[in-house]
Amino acid sequence: MSDLPPILVVDDSEVIREMLASFLGTLGYQVDDAADGQLAYDLFLMRHHHVVISDLQMPRIEGLTLLKRLRAVDPDVQVIILTGHATLTSAVEALRLGAYDYLFKPIDNMESFARLVDRALQHYRLLTENKRLLSQLRQSNARLESEVAERTRELQIANESLRSLDKLKNDFISVVSHELRTPLAAILLEAQLLAQDSAQLPPDKLGQVYTNLNANARRLQIQIENLLDFSLIERAELELNFKPCSINQIARDVVDLYAARAAEKRVRFSLSLPPTTTLSVIADGPRLRSALIHLVDNAFKFTPEGGIITVSVHGMTTLPGGSEPAAAIAVRDTGIGMSAEMQQRLFTAFNQADMSTTRRYGGMGIGLALASRIVAAHRGKITFMSELGGGSLFAIWVPLRQPTDLLAADAPSELMTQAVPA
Repeated sequence: MSDLPPILVVDDSEVIREMLASFLGTLGYQVDDAADGQLAYDLFLMRHHHVVISDLQMPRIEGLTLLKRLRAVDPDVQVIILTGHATLTSAVEALRLGAYDYLFKPIDNMESFARLVDRALQHYRLLTENKRLLSQLRQSNARLESEVAERTRELQIANESLRSLDKLKNDFISVVSHELRTPLAAILLEAQLLAQDSAQLPPDKLGQVYTNLNANARRLQIQIENLLDFSLIERAELELNFKPCSINQIARDVVDLYAARAAEKRVRFSLSLPPTTTLSVIADGPRLRSALIHLVDNAFKFTPEGGIITVSVHGMTTLPGGSEPAAAIAVRDTGIGMSAEMQQRLFTAFNQADMSTTRRYGGMGIGLALASRIVAAHRGKITFMSELGGGSLFAIWVPLRQPTDLLAADAPSELMTQAVPA
């Protein structure tokens, strides 16, 4: 079968149809023929000919009407009109309607006819190729416009993020300055009092001054340690030293640390321990204590005067979602609670959009983020439940043991080290 596209010859003269079909067949074309316009139209719908050679005067559908219908189906179809001298006006009208060219009957020069058919086919290919290229160009332009729009959106988002980060940086500097300046100012005030009036101060007043100095110095130390720890964690440079430690003792230490604050704020602050006197886990005791401090500090910040805060230790439990033996320390408060939106950003450092909560309740906005990363480095979890206006319950879960592959090569068997992931 020929690779050349089929050609349709339409004429009510059987002699002309057979002559043209035979000649075009010798040139390698596939040829269909029709004796009237209706049959030609039906064949065209089935075969989609690239070139149609059509008489003007035909039964059922005449040539100009057929031309209009063919071009309505395929605007690129190339129609060559066969006409006599008497229908020249109609042939010119056919050109106006989109016909490719016309020939007078009878056709005397078959070579010219062959060249005309070839040019018509080339014209059809040119039109379809132009459309294909134009479609590709439009698609490429659409993709390019889409990519440009996407890059523009990304730049806008990046710019917004940069502006947000810049504001966050300024807010954070302001908050940190306040958090460090407050205990420092108190220390300076107490030191000035000692320098000026220490000899005249009664023993109880002098003891109170030393207590205040120690408390504010400790507060300042904790804030600085938190900043250093957070910086080390962000760079994945903070290492934990694992060894046996008492969960009960960690809880006692933290409760003792906040006893004075509880009395000052008139908060009912209590500790509940399991009957087991020794509940030991393999952990970095000071870091685990720090994580618990962040939870307790958070509870104090958001619990009003007269509220209740309870720290409880639970032994011989399992990690949430697993079966590994674990211990848990829970901190329950009757504070303001959290909305669903706040809970989604809970363990993200500096998560308040405008730091308004941090400004109102104090702190630097990094405590829970630090706690979660420290606990995660112990292969543990922090869980929480909270309801706006209904208080909160946080719990630190840590496995009783750590994998033996954490043993440091140069450390005794009871000591293991691991870097905290950023």
